[in-house]
Amino acid sequence: MCGNTYKNLRRLIIINIKKAKIILQEIEYYLQFDVTKKELSALGFGPSQSSDIIRKAKCLMVNKGYSYYASKRLGRVPVSAVEEILGFEIIVNEVRDYAENF
Repeated sequence: MCGNTYKNLRRLIIINIKKAKIILQEIEYYLQFDVTKKELSALGFGPSQSSDIIRKAKCLMVNKGYSYYASKRLGRVPVSAVEEILGFEIIVNEVRDYAENF
C-alpha cells in the first residue's frame, strides 16, 4: 500500500510540474508580444488614456487567471489584451519602431 501511495504522489507531482511549465510558456508567449504606455502614446493615445488602457488590460489578464498581471508596478501587457479592449489589431514591430523615435 505504501508503494502505491508513493506512485500516486509522484504522478501528481509530475502532472503539477507539467501544468506549471505550460503556464510559464503561456506567460513567456504573452510577454513576447507586449505593449507599454509609451508605445500606446506613440499610437496617438494621451498619457492618461494610455494608462487606463494598460490598467484595463491588466484587469482583463487577471480575470483570465494570470495573477502575474496583478502587480501594481507592472507596466507591460499583452498586445492581445489591448486589442481586445480597443477592438482593432496592433502591429507590434511598427509601434515599437515608432515609439523609439517618439
